[in-house]
Amino acid sequence: MKIFIFEYLTGGGLYEQGQPLPGLRKLLAEGRAMATALAEDFARLPECEVTVSWDAALEQHGLPACRVELVHSWKEMEHTLHGCAKAADGVVIIAPENDGILFHLVAAVTRVGGRLWGPNEEFVRLASNKHATAEALSAAGVRTPPGMHVHEGANFPNTLSLPAVWKPLDGADSQGIRLITTRDAGQFVSPGVGRVEAFIPGRAASVACLCGSGKILPLTPCWQFLGNDGTFEYQGGGLPLPSALAARATALARRAIEALPPATGYVGVDLVLADASDGSQDTVIEVNPRLTTSYIGLRQAYRQNLAEAWWHVLQGEPIPLDVSPEPLRFFRDGTVRRDASLSNSDEGAA
Repeated sequence: MKIFIFEYLTGGGLYEQGQPLPGLRKLLAEGRAMATALAEDFARLPECEVTVSWDAALEQHGLPACRVELVHSWKEMEHTLHGCAKAADGVVIIAPENDGILFHLVAAVTRVGGRLWGPNEEFVRLASNKHATAEALSAAGVRTPPGMHVHEGANFPNTLSLPAVWKPLDGADSQGIRLITTRDAGQFVSPGVGRVEAFIPGRAASVACLCGSGKILPLTPCWQFLGNDGTFEYQGGGLPLPSALAARATALARRAIEALPPATGYVGVDLVLADASDGSQDTVIEVNPRLTTSYIGLRQAYRQNLAEAWWHVLQGEPIPLDVSPEPLRFFRDGTVRRDASLSNSDEGAA
């Protein structure tokens, strides 16, 4: 079995970036951590050959068990992407949604006949648009923050109360998101087309799901740790959640994915768990149609290889998974450490 893993920034995408993405250094470290973790896990499967694309200008990849295709230019990266995707039994694309990057890569794999082991074009197109996703979820009865599509310089909507949140339509990694606390004389400054929505108080969490053949396998939920300066910068996560909150998060994430087009591979659902103990105010914030940083912590928490679980779900055969109760904290650069402040207890509110 041949698997091709392409992570945009480490795989050669930097050759395309005339103007670097905001927070490029952190994104690069995050992309490296995700790509390395996933490649290592797939390489552990019997008779599995893993190929990764790697920017020759970056430091050593550290993937001795994988076939590494070094690229020296954007043209060479495209050639590698097309050739390796066509030859592989499965392709996993890891990329930010910004400027349609993820969608265009997924479309490129589809054009050459590659077999995606992640979300397809339809799912990526919808989930990459935060407003369209919120509208689709809301129409299906899944709770999302009230909000609307806005353009730069538009009047702050009279129908929304403060505080509110502005976010770009296709951002990733909390980029461009900011808290709005004043009406600013009837105007608010936004750096382009986006969505403004109600701020939802509560605890930020995420649920990653492995999807395929009509099956959804939710993994154990994780806390999200976000910056408190109004930008909501993602700083990593932790697990486990108290069991009652974990059950609420899992149920909501499943409903969210079921409300969208059929999904394949790894999908992350970001949500807020509210203070209401019945879960009636729990809210989906967005859906990530790709591998997320939570994989770094989740792979350490499970006693099984998550790459193997991924493959089984794609075959329509989810396998039992056993998660350790050990509290873990994980960070964007791939660091994982034990954190005794996180424990699986039903005490405390969301």
